[in-house]
Amino acid sequence: MFAISGFLTRDEAEEIIRVAAPALHPSLVVRHAAAADADAAATTGETSEGRTSWNARVASTHPAVRAAVQRACYLSNLTPAHAEPAQVVRYLPSQKYDPHCDWFDPAGATFEEKTRRGGQRVVTLLAYLREPTRGGRTTFPKLHLGFDPRVGDAVLWWNVDDDGKEDPRTTHAGEPVEAGEKFALNIWLRARPTRGEGGGGGGEGVGGAGEEEEAYAVEDDAAARAIEAST
Repeated sequence: MFAISGFLTRDEAEEIIRVAAPALHPSLVVRHAAAADADAAATTGETSEGRTSWNARVASTHPAVRAAVQRACYLSNLTPAHAEPAQVVRYLPSQKYDPHCDWFDPAGATFEEKTRRGGQRVVTLLAYLREPTRGGRTTFPKLHLGFDPRVGDAVLWWNVDDDGKEDPRTTHAGEPVEAGEKFALNIWLRARPTRGEGGGGGGEGVGGAGEEEEAYAVEDDAAARAIEAST
């Protein structure tokens, strides 16, 4: 795990917010249900009390977004072809994201669908675009780590261990914003290229996902059990 100071300039951060703002919509989670006959909301995304932010996908054709993706890939020794469409997320006062993992649960009924193109989500980079007046820390409870949101700074981590196995220690949370607003940029990198070398395009989502399905998040009973078992 790496804390990166000055990953973005303030001008880049504000430009990414400007591009994303008109498309913001309530964040969704995809429940990787254990049941093969899970309903549509469970597999394509639904709102959740555990994730109350708003988000928007941003095209990597925009210079500031493209630069951010390229930097994340350089730091991870991967190429932009491994990138999912980047996502901007906004938190207003009281909004949060409860503890979760970014990797896909191999035991989940939708695992094959979610990993059909690109494989597992192996790297996350979270860059702060606007810092709240108070609150909004990013915390890793299993690692006893926390990061204050500072404009331009970023946190990068691998979601899998050296053997490629999903790492429950990457469980993390976005603490509630208490005052002001928080904007952040999510960049997720896959184990394999998701498309051509351009990577991370702003059109169709990874694996043919629709408009809402860029916001994959593990909110899964099986994943929760695995996390608890590791403690």
